[in-house]
Amino acid sequence: MGGKKTKKLVLFTDLYLARRGSRDVALANVHEITNSKNNLALLGRQKEVLVVTLEVLSKVGTNNELFSI
Repeated sequence: MGGKKTKKLVLFTDLYLARRGSRDVALANVHEITNSKNNLALLGRQKEVLVVTLEVLSKVGTNNELFSI
């Protein structure tokens, strides 16, 4: 998976909570902005994406010892 990474620019149009199974999850409607020869930018088709944030709770060393952050 050593492909070239590309950056994407998206426009958030909605941010909301929705019930999925037995829990509420954060979702967003986004439009990917793409380059065009005729226009500076075009809005792509709307997509619904899961919104997540991750936080490091602890770091583990090579011998399973915990490091404080």
